[in-house]
Amino acid sequence: MDNFSYEEVVLLNQYVFSNPVGSDSHAFIVNSFQKIRISLSSTQVSQFLIYYDLLVEKNKVMNLTTITSFEEVVQKHFIDSVLLVEKGELSGLFSRCRSDFYGNSASSECSGFCKSSVSRESSVSRESSVFQEGSASKEYSDFRECSDDLGDFDSSEFYDSHKVSVSRGVSLIDVGSGAGFPGIPLKIIFPDLQVVLLDSLNKRVRFLNEVIETLELDGISAVHARAEDAAHNPIYRQSFDLCVSRAVANLSSLAEYCLPFVKCGGMFISYKSADVEVEVHQARKACYLLGGELSGVETISIPETEIVRSFVIIKKIRNSSTEYPRKAGIPSKKPLH
Repeated sequence: MDNFSYEEVVLLNQYVFSNPVGSDSHAFIVNSFQKIRISLSSTQVSQFLIYYDLLVEKNKVMNLTTITSFEEVVQKHFIDSVLLVEKGELSGLFSRCRSDFYGNSASSECSGFCKSSVSRESSVSRESSVFQEGSASKEYSDFRECSDDLGDFDSSEFYDSHKVSVSRGVSLIDVGSGAGFPGIPLKIIFPDLQVVLLDSLNKRVRFLNEVIETLELDGISAVHARAEDAAHNPIYRQSFDLCVSRAVANLSSLAEYCLPFVKCGGMFISYKSADVEVEVHQARKACYLLGGELSGVETISIPETEIVRSFVIIKKIRNSSTEYPRKAGIPSKKPLH
């Protein structure tokens, strides 16, 4: 244990006592992440292992996932959640900041997604975790053109994730987070990421808060609210650099739920199955009306599975009109085709 910090020893002991085959699980998760070029610290391994235990235990009393075997959870939930760092343009969302896991200040060599956010603090703080009633400000009615701060990306590096983190201040919202996918795995991999997990079911939010507290994650909060309501709250509206969602809904509806959360120059990334061509075509009008622009689709296979994940990338080029999202239930019943 000489090479571990006190915090890592605590996490490892928690897992070993709850899982007698912890060493095999440890090796499996390390190897699984290495296959997508991510090297985990001991703390991150422990966090994923404890997250798995919390997930399967809570799943006994509430419906969080139909996938419960350790290997499948690692591949189909953990790895799937962070696949977006593996390929092409998506890899550039996360800067190569040379800071260690415990928060040393980032190097001036930082580059990547939303460069303007590197030196400023996130507009979404932990204090915003309590959803407050309110209507959108008039400023959000503007359909202003805005600049694109995405920069040029290079995906040639191997991600040593306890040495490489996102730019400080980069914010992400996970809409329809459910059991915490993809938001919590992304937070574990990139500790400097500022994360809000949004879900409409309070008992799922309570589970997310339990995970956050147990894993001792900072800069992340779980919010109980419908996307249609939260997106009209000035605390959240057009406040995030990145919105992600693995929610099951057509892309037009998801765009209406998610794009209003994204600030100009940011991105909405929808996790979809392999065949998305028709759905993407049908969503073009919705994206335009919501101030977005379809940038492309990245298709990636989950190692050692037959699962192919498509990431639909939508850039935010204008502020969303205050008429969107429409009232609860309408986006899913009457998509903006």
